[in-house]
Amino acid sequence: MEVAQLCCEASERLTASEKKQLIKRLPFKEATFSKFVQIGKDARLQKLHARRLLPPHYTIAYPLTRLTDEQLQTAVKQGVINPDMKRADLQGWLKAHRLWRQTSSPTDHPAPIVERADAEVAAAQDEQAFAALEAAWNAAPAFQTAWTSATDPARERFVREVLRVSTAPAAPSSQAQ
Repeated sequence: MEVAQLCCEASERLTASEKKQLIKRLPFKEATFSKFVQIGKDARLQKLHARRLLPPHYTIAYPLTRLTDEQLQTAVKQGVINPDMKRADLQGWLKAHRLWRQTSSPTDHPAPIVERADAEVAAAQDEQAFAALEAAWNAAPAFQTAWTSATDPARERFVREVLRVSTAPAAPSSQAQ
């Protein structure tokens, strides 16, 4: 929890450039940093930590950030959330309560259904899309090597030309064709 709180503070205080430099020096990747930030932001998990109910590993604590307040309270009351819980315990509980969404693609990861405001549902969908991208990245060691050894200008060019992502906002198209 201390690491999560430090990551959260760093995320809030550092500029994007400073954050990038910090992540390069950390013993974990940006995706893990992001998960720690979410854990650190969640005051509900801080309360569970104070009550000594929070599991000690971030890969088990992170999915808890995606639960609604009601789902989290119910899981605590039913003893699902405890310091010895396994990820499979949470997954089984979510499936039993029909809160688990199966995905159609083997590269997608099933995710808890989040019943919060639209912005948080979108965030959950973004997280699932990120997980799919991360899985593709992990499955491509040659690309990882090329990316990490490339210069910043080469990476930017790759993003612009191969991924076709513009760094400038697209101008609105007002011409009728």
